[in-house]
Amino acid sequence: MRSRLLQLVMSVLLLGLFSGMAVQEAAAVGTPELSGSWGWMWGGSASSRVGTFRLNSAATYSGALSIPVGALNWTEAHYTYQGSSMTLDGSGLFRPLTDIGIHYMQLAGLRGLRQGPVMPYVLGGIGTTYYSPSESFVDINGTIYNLDSSWKLSFVLGAGLKVWLGEAEKVGLRLQFRALPTLFNSSTGIWVGGGGGGVSVSGNAVWQFDVSAGVAIKLGG
Repeated sequence: MRSRLLQLVMSVLLLGLFSGMAVQEAAAVGTPELSGSWGWMWGGSASSRVGTFRLNSAATYSGALSIPVGALNWTEAHYTYQGSSMTLDGSGLFRPLTDIGIHYMQLAGLRGLRQGPVMPYVLGGIGTTYYSPSESFVDINGTIYNLDSSWKLSFVLGAGLKVWLGEAEKVGLRLQFRALPTLFNSSTGIWVGGGGGGVSVSGNAVWQFDVSAGVAIKLGG
């Protein structure tokens, strides 16, 4: 029920974000943009019967291709990578389990809040998260469990600021904050499965957050 409610809320937010795009005049459409950013991501945990699995904070590297679809509206393809590590915390135990690569691939709508060289914006989108642990199994309290790579449905919600530089306004800065919830079925393991019947986790989403700064470039035009 909570998972369905979260999906419904996300869908309503995305519908509201995209609703104004089709009514803009074609003459006001801008130019495509390419941006790259470096940032910091934190959060991400899931509770289970053997303890709490935690994703550790680490740097992120992001890229986005922005295609204008109307005045102050863009459709964006996002990719974000975080090289993190996972630990197990519980019953007085705190131990590293594995390094893990986290890949976010999402399509989003971006809505500018005003015209000009300094443009605040909001964004929202949907896509997938790919978890890729470096180890294939782990020993937890004497039981061997598989560490599985997995694809999960995820969303992105965020806000930021673009600051275009110089008279030409071809190159600028992009500052951004995002929330990235990844959904999963609480009856199955999100990272740990296999031997011993797997480790099921409680909850319906793993939430990560990031802040980033980077460069945006207008293509053509």
